[in-house]
Amino acid sequence: MGILNRKPLKKSKVAKPEKAAKQKRDKKKNSVSSPVERIVEVKTIGDITPIVETRKLIGNQQYREAVILAYNSVKNDYIRYFSEPSVSNESNRYFFIRSLKAFGIEIPETGYVDNHAIVEAMASAPEPEEKLAEKLSALKKLTLFYLDLYEKARFSKDYVVDESTIVNKLIDIYNYMDIAKLYFPNVEIRKVKENIETEAEDSQKERFEEKGQEKEGNGESEVVNPE
Repeated sequence: MGILNRKPLKKSKVAKPEKAAKQKRDKKKNSVSSPVERIVEVKTIGDITPIVETRKLIGNQQYREAVILAYNSVKNDYIRYFSEPSVSNESNRYFFIRSLKAFGIEIPETGYVDNHAIVEAMASAPEPEEKLAEKLSALKKLTLFYLDLYEKARFSKDYVVDESTIVNKLIDIYNYMDIAKLYFPNVEIRKVKENIETEAEDSQKERFEEKGQEKEGNGESEVVNPE
């Protein structure tokens, strides 16, 4: 009798294919498409090591040390970026005269002791071909940094100069070089914009977290080029 009185089990309802498709369409209609700009990291020319370290020294009133560090750093970067051949035991002045002569700029013998002779020779130099224009411009700026700041700082223990003078001259030189290649070689400089379809704010947040974890795993950063 107990067996006969048992109620029949209810059959589980299975959605028909047509109904499942309709539910999926309705769900898609309710989703929200929102453009999102995701900036992972921002780098500017002021973030490169020479400028950061120079500013630290100036903040500590170590003006002489700041100029010497700034000059040595930007000179090394110039040589590295433009693949400039270096000569062992070559003085700074000989380096500049040799490099300027490579562009066809005639430096008189007095240039080895007279700053004015070098400045005049650079001012009257003919324009180089387009592909070498940036290199020559950087070299001229570097030469003036050496003549106007480095030599004075090197031979004067009480040398004082304001931060803007040093930093602006540094930036003038680095503007002719690609700082991404020098200091951020594994970073792609671009703006990232995405259209993400989300059903709710929680879902949107979750996707961002997942993307962030993937990016951290690759050890890469994305940089927005300063405008």
